[in-house]
Amino acid sequence: MSLVLVLSASLGFQQPLWTDDGFAAPGGKLSGLRVHPDRSLGLESDLTKLVHLCDPTKHDVIGDMTLFRGRLLASTSFHVSTSKMYSYSAQVLEGLPSGEWKVLKDVGGTMLLNLRVLGDRLAYASFSGPTDLVGTYDGTDWGALARLPQPMLHGMDVAAFRGKLYWSGSLRVTSAEELKDNPDASKGLGVVYESADDGKSWKEIYRDKEAGRIQDMVVLKDRLYANRRGVSLLSWDGTAWKDIPVGVPTKPGDKALLGDGLLSVHQGAILAASNPIYYRFDGSKWTSHVPGFLRIFVDGDRALGLRSDGHVYQSTDGVAWKKLTETGVPPDEFGPSKLHPLRRGSVSLCGGRLFVGTGTAGKIYASPLVAKGSFLSRARPADSGSRLLWEAEVPEGTTLGMSVRTAATEEALAGAAWREVGDSVQVPPGHRVLQYRASVTSEGSYSPVLKSVRWER
Repeated sequence: MSLVLVLSASLGFQQPLWTDDGFAAPGGKLSGLRVHPDRSLGLESDLTKLVHLCDPTKHDVIGDMTLFRGRLLASTSFHVSTSKMYSYSAQVLEGLPSGEWKVLKDVGGTMLLNLRVLGDRLAYASFSGPTDLVGTYDGTDWGALARLPQPMLHGMDVAAFRGKLYWSGSLRVTSAEELKDNPDASKGLGVVYESADDGKSWKEIYRDKEAGRIQDMVVLKDRLYANRRGVSLLSWDGTAWKDIPVGVPTKPGDKALLGDGLLSVHQGAILAASNPIYYRFDGSKWTSHVPGFLRIFVDGDRALGLRSDGHVYQSTDGVAWKKLTETGVPPDEFGPSKLHPLRRGSVSLCGGRLFVGTGTAGKIYASPLVAKGSFLSRARPADSGSRLLWEAEVPEGTTLGMSVRTAATEEALAGAAWREVGDSVQVPPGHRVLQYRASVTSEGSYSPVLKSVRWER
């Protein structure tokens, strides 16, 4: 769906008398609208509902959503028709403030699981194909760090800890001697690499003795933690490794396992999300909770969890959860777990709107927008000006209109008549202040986005 750039007149290049590009200054009034992270204006949404928004990708699973510099990005992979459930390409998507989604980058030769924000850039490990590659994005250009010393079996995650970078995954063992001593090593051995020079070189700092992968990594209380083979947590303090079993009560003869254990940090604890159970670890104490989650997204003090019933739940402590959505995503959009052994969907909150990525057909669901809204500016100087110009994106199915009123004093504005903005604004003699009003409507899927308003001669 194309976007339209709206201006009330031809741009020109003269210096504006004033500009509004934040819309949050004291004196302005919002109704049905909210200020986005990029300081633009858009419609509010109803977080209690989720409706189908779009099908932005050719892949089956939207596996991760993350916020990068106020932008909402998502990774996609998998073709569920293949026997091994692997795909040989991936995409990075971007959710726009209007609610529309676009393909930001096609990534060939690999699958993407996690998108990680490392300081001022985004990074990802390559699960398949060029498994020794760590891709990067600085908000404008795509690049890569130095390659790992050898191709790996799978790349799982990247993290930053104490000024160094870390890569986790599994090593492709080819040594006949090592295979002789450990035949299961042919399935891959979990490894962690470290870079002390911002990704210019890597060295191996951990190798598992048992087959499997080192999966998600997070930082909690000045330690780096990783999911070790879906069995336990692996802890690194910068000097030594420690294996931490999942310490929760089990039935006699059973052993608690992390499983998929997609790790996130919330309120001073690690939340290891998996279905049908999830764990919470605060650095010393474990607790287990049911039901589990397909994915957890941390939004400040609040955590949002997506469950296999298609609903989103919220928590402020990672223990007690309250159902947020009354209308969820159809559960069959996430498929049976045997079809998606690594990732089955994603959830995020951006610009006051809830988004869910599905796990069977790569769809985006979102909370619907309110039908209309308006922004009433504070009183602004009218002296010497004659043109009100604005920049906005107006998707199909939406409208944006602008009107102004002027008066001699700020107090007299309330009684002045509104006029729709044309090519110029006639300011009567003696009128020293003006006020503008932006009015927007939507059919429910996409929102107009007002980026800036300025007043010129």
